[in-house]
Amino acid sequence: MAYDMRRSPDRVDKVKSLNGRRHLILRLSAQGYGNIKISEILKERGITCTPQNVSDITNSEIGQEKLIDLRLDIEEKTVENVTNINQVIKDTAPYAMENVREAIQEGKVGTQAVDIKERLSLSKYVLQCEGHSPINKVSQKVDVNYGLEEHSLNFLKERSAQIKEEEKQKRELAMEIQEAIEV
Repeated sequence: MAYDMRRSPDRVDKVKSLNGRRHLILRLSAQGYGNIKISEILKERGITCTPQNVSDITNSEIGQEKLIDLRLDIEEKTVENVTNINQVIKDTAPYAMENVREAIQEGKVGTQAVDIKERLSLSKYVLQCEGHSPINKVSQKVDVNYGLEEHSLNFLKERSAQIKEEEKQKRELAMEIQEAIEV
């Protein structure tokens, strides 16, 4: 009767050294891939390895030690990258805010025109950056008036006033009728 390694309870203990394939498996595991996904990635690269083989390698004593080292390296690189990104943001933020303020005040950045809605949006952004709440009523008025020429806007205002007056007259008439019925 042949000994079946797959059924051995100490199968994990059989991993005594790390070759290229095992290093690759451990790097993928340190990056957060699961056993099945690692097995699929290896298969795409022409390497046959079952999810159980992956588990044996990652759970072996030497595999666990290597995973700790790999994860520490990944954490160090992540902290370094975040620090670099924060520095880039810190260096470029004043120039970005300069462009935002130019867009708001002049309606353009360089030669690029900025429409009124975008200017309003940028104004809200600046207010939020400076710790203020945006003024919603002004925003709604600008949104409503956007894109209308002055004569069209004046016509709409006049028509709106006429409609309000007509509604007022209707209410007054309705009240007179109600009073006449009650008498």
